[in-house]
Amino acid sequence: MTEFSRIAIVGLGLIGGSLAKRIRRVFPHTHIVAVDLDAECLDLAHQDGTIDAGVSSISGLTDPLDAVFVAVPMGDTAAVIRQVAHQCSAQTLISDVASVKQPIIDQLGVPVIPNYVPGHPMAGNEHQGYRHATAELMAGAPYVLVQTDFSKWMVFCQFLQQLSFQVVVLDPRRHDQLVAQVSHSGYWVSASLGAVMGNKAEAHQQLAQSISGPGFQSMTRLCGMDPFWGMEVAVHNKDEVLRQLTEVRDQLNDVIDAVGSEDRSALQAIGQQAQALYRRFYS
Repeated sequence: MTEFSRIAIVGLGLIGGSLAKRIRRVFPHTHIVAVDLDAECLDLAHQDGTIDAGVSSISGLTDPLDAVFVAVPMGDTAAVIRQVAHQCSAQTLISDVASVKQPIIDQLGVPVIPNYVPGHPMAGNEHQGYRHATAELMAGAPYVLVQTDFSKWMVFCQFLQQLSFQVVVLDPRRHDQLVAQVSHSGYWVSASLGAVMGNKAEAHQQLAQSISGPGFQSMTRLCGMDPFWGMEVAVHNKDEVLRQLTEVRDQLNDVIDAVGSEDRSALQAIGQQAQALYRRFYS
């Protein structure tokens, strides 16, 4: 059982759709309403049993709700949160899934929306859209929450844990710093590697493709993500992304210097440091 028995999800893309599917999987009797402009997407989600109803605008959320998840592009998130707060009861918990937190809090400004709980599921892949949404995408993923004074904050935390999320409580600025390191900059490093190959002649690309193995595919997997998302994280988390990419550039310069001078010990030391981190994170 859950105190969040009536839920709305605004934006039924990969993340919003996967979240809806996860809720349906764990709490099958929860009433889920989706808001999306894509009527075909809403029809598909209704037909496969993920949602109970779909509407095209926030004004269509006329019934009482326990919680609303806002899963729209980062640049639209603050405005949508305001619309939801105006439409729903002050007892309706409002959260978002955007991968930046402080800029959204700053955009909301004052007066503070007391029932807004900033959140961010650290889940996703290189695909886009509801058709790629799965309940498994969310299973066991970290879910960052910013602690607030809202009365339902702890219950919401427990709800997410019941969905199998690993809840991590962070200050919004610390969140933005960390996601720049483990997510946002990674996209741009991957995109840069892909762009280098993309700048080669077509015949060269075809030959490279014929011999490329899992290493290049792993390094460029994030290139498959929506470039709009990459642009948004770079703009909305500008300072932290710049800081991290500058560190990556400096590290690459160290590698370039070591390669140029054939400094075997330096190259091996860099590789060993990276290997140790990989094993610590993923072993």
